Amino acid sequence: MNRALLTFVAVAPLLALACSAEPGGDASTAGESSVASAAGSLCAPGEVDLAAYVLPRCDAPSLPRKGLDGDLMRTFPIASSDGRAHFAVLKSADGQGLEEWSVDRTWLRIYKDTTWAFNPDKQGRTWCDVQCSLSNELDGQCKMRWRGDEGAWAYTVYRDVDGAPGAKWLPRCARPGKSYTTEFRVDAADARSCAGCDTNLSGEAGHTVAISRHLGWNGYGDVIGVEVVEGAGKGESYFYGRGLGWVGFHGRAHADETHDAAAVVPSHPCQPYEPANVCGRL
Repeated sequence: MNRALLTFVAVAPLLALACSAEPGGDASTAGESSVASAAGSLCAPGEVDLAAYVLPRCDAPSLPRKGLDGDLMRTFPIASSDGRAHFAVLKSADGQGLEEWSVDRTWLRIYKDTTWAFNPDKQGRTWCDVQCSLSNELDGQCKMRWRGDEGAWAYTVYRDVDGAPGAKWLPRCARPGKSYTTEFRVDAADARSCAGCDTNLSGEAGHTVAISRHLGWNGYGDVIGVEVVEGAGKGESYFYGRGLGWVGFHGRAHADETHDAAAVVPSHPCQPYEPANVCGRL
């Protein structure tokens, strides 16, 4: 699936346990324990620590699972030099469709999405991949990189409003029923040369997300919903299972099945990714 977790004209990618006792839930896994134990009691009563929902494990890759349409979904803690706990969300069986995130004591940030797409029908049914071009969505063309179309494909590079790497996407501690607004910048880079490029979808952006909690959602036990209610990606909704990571998009649940691509790791020509234990950075 070409994620729209991060489109810019739909431009529009979340985080651990409630810091008090949690009701319900069926994901009492070693992975969840590693995130929750590392985080400790971080959040105020009534808030949830979004790192155990978005990051399934901080000490090892999560299990390979099937996403929408059978795509590979897997989360990898990865090495970094900035002191934050970085992780990659793998979304394709060739290892190149991915998002790069980090979490610290305050924010979940997103740095990169190599599956940048726009949604011409605004219903989440069709996703056209973004190119290094000033006519994306304007010329009526819909090209799809992952089906083999040719194009000057672009990927997103997210920045804070001050230009620092990584866009503040979600607060680390969030209260279900509340909305949160952040501002950021979306830049583009050429997927072949890795150099920056211009698109008509780049620029200053921001969004408001509403947080909800579901103790029972499409067969998953304890799930956090993130709905973009204003700004970049308005109308998109993401669902994260406690100890499982990303489990649904636009109301559709990912298959609760193991994917057979267990040997696939994040791989991108513009940046190497090295698996790492990031528990000490939570």
